[in-house]
Amino acid sequence: MRRIRVSKPTKKPAPTQLDLRTPSGRKLPF
Repeated sequence: MRRIRVSKPTKKPAPTQLDLRTPSGRKLPF
């Protein structure tokens, strides 16, 4: 099987103080 091209690493919205909202829309317990 051919190696899958390594695309640019998708930056996931990490739970930081600047972004307290999760992809599902729930607020993180901070």
